[in-house]
Amino acid sequence: MRKELSAVDSSSSRARYFGIDLMRFISMMAIVMMHSHGIVFFTDTIYFSYDQSVFLWLSPFGRFFSISGFTIVATTSFLYGRKSLGKMKRGLMWLLLAGIFLLFLFYGRANAHEGFFFEWDVYHLILVGFLAVRAAKPRPKILYALGIVGFSLLWVPFWRVQNHWDVSSWLKEILIGCCYPHGEHVANWPIFPWVGLIWFPYVLGHWVKNHRESFWPFGRGEWIGWGVLLLISIPNLGAYYHTPIGDNFPCHMFRQPVWVFWSHFIWILFGIRSSLTPGFQRSLESSAIARFISKLNWSRRFGLSYFIQLYLLLIIGFPFRDELQSHPVWFDVYWLSVIPVTEFLSRLSLFVFKKYKK
Repeated sequence: MRKELSAVDSSSSRARYFGIDLMRFISMMAIVMMHSHGIVFFTDTIYFSYDQSVFLWLSPFGRFFSISGFTIVATTSFLYGRKSLGKMKRGLMWLLLAGIFLLFLFYGRANAHEGFFFEWDVYHLILVGFLAVRAAKPRPKILYALGIVGFSLLWVPFWRVQNHWDVSSWLKEILIGCCYPHGEHVANWPIFPWVGLIWFPYVLGHWVKNHRESFWPFGRGEWIGWGVLLLISIPNLGAYYHTPIGDNFPCHMFRQPVWVFWSHFIWILFGIRSSLTPGFQRSLESSAIARFISKLNWSRRFGLSYFIQLYLLLIIGFPFRDELQSHPVWFDVYWLSVIPVTEFLSRLSLFVFKKYKK
């Protein structure tokens, strides 16, 4: 068995984790659907009929994977944990700052009639999370402590004590989010508890890199443990399916009961763990679809691809919102084209960058 694992590891040390690439790609298809819906309509209601739009037929897919934001952050943090943070820190920081600036421009324009409007979002959270990781990484004990803290944070419903936080409203929005009885709901990716979604998987990936083979099979006891956890989670599955689109999205998505969140998140962790098994890796490696997905920039240059898709959705969806709402075919072209156009533009931008660098 050791020789078998070594062969898999040596042949795949530079290969992709096909399972994780597949998880991220499926999640991105769902996110593109949800982003398109939210940017153009900003409400659950779409005044199309099923014979007018493909989107309505496929919308259950997007809602079924509505927790894809959690999947993307966790799997990407895990993969970064397997890398040398020093090698990619400059590119990562530039992408995060570019994403923050893009959202700043979008929110500023969307709320121009109200003056300056700041909203904390996923790029801000990732920046804070990785700055902490970068500071802790030279000291392994502190880094692992950060992972334990991250895991623990995900069990604490910080929003339940929001009325007891004696801080200014903007700081409260950043720390735990705000859901007001009347008015704006500002709770997109607050630091607590969601920075744990970065710290815990990152440290988990770092631990796997330093203490295990790249691939190792499930043990009998581990199978039993996973089986029990997944079985317990089943009654709570589907709680995110009817997540509202618009103002109420963050207060529904980020404020589910802890046991509901973990009932879904345990499947993400199981997906990551399964991707590290030799048998699962080989089965996907024999799949042309899985190999194709792993060769895409959506897998190899995920940060750049995510930024480009968000830019495309905003720069087209927001100014042409009325036209897209009135023409179902145009709306279908809009959201269906994002994944392939993003792939093309990410490859083009890297090609131009390399030519410029020479």
